[in-house]
Amino acid sequence: MCETQTRNIRRMAANIFGEGSRKYKGFGFDGINALKDVERIKAYYRIVRRADARLADLAPEGLTAGLITTYTAACAAADLAYDVLVDTIQDRDEATEDRIELANAIYAEVVKICNTGKTYWFDKSEAKYNDYVITPSGTTQTDENGSMKITGVVTDMNGNPLSVATVTASNADGSVSTTTGVAGLFSLQIIGLVGPTNATLTVSYPALADGLRGITVEPGVDQVQNFQLFPNTPPPPMP
Repeated sequence: MCETQTRNIRRMAANIFGEGSRKYKGFGFDGINALKDVERIKAYYRIVRRADARLADLAPEGLTAGLITTYTAACAAADLAYDVLVDTIQDRDEATEDRIELANAIYAEVVKICNTGKTYWFDKSEAKYNDYVITPSGTTQTDENGSMKITGVVTDMNGNPLSVATVTASNADGSVSTTTGVAGLFSLQIIGLVGPTNATLTVSYPALADGLRGITVEPGVDQVQNFQLFPNTPPPPMP
């Protein structure tokens, strides 16, 4: 509805002021619908303000206070729909994060139990020892593709999620990178592992100090690594 009313008001402005005039350009531009949602909604509200200011000029083309009111209501509805979408995405990502944390907590408890069992049966029974070996499929002791996954959340010093932060894992065989999405979530897969190996996890974001962490990665053993980034500390002044 906003798009149709936007075109109508801009047509009125073009007929009155001419498409080359600055007054007409105050009513938006041809690529307005290609803007991101939040930017497009701001542009709609600008047209509302310009239409209200130029009501007397555009009245001959059919613009009325009632049409401006209807257009304003449509803009408010679009604004609310955008907020609902953002909240829905946020709720979804928070629920995903909660499931990840719960799954990893359960996995950590299972690991504790299995480590206890392996320790007890280490020199008593190989068969019973193998019953406590955790494997991805339950039948093999290593991931067939030598892969594992690292997931986590990246936030700033105040706990606000950082989207589009770069997350890189590197080891002797190379590196793999990804970026955080909405709510600061990331998921990064490392493949080609043949056993436990050391790796470095680096997180970077503009204007913030990099997060750097040494970890051990192992085929079939996923893990969670959360990061909190802080502002860069400026160097001390020269004496």
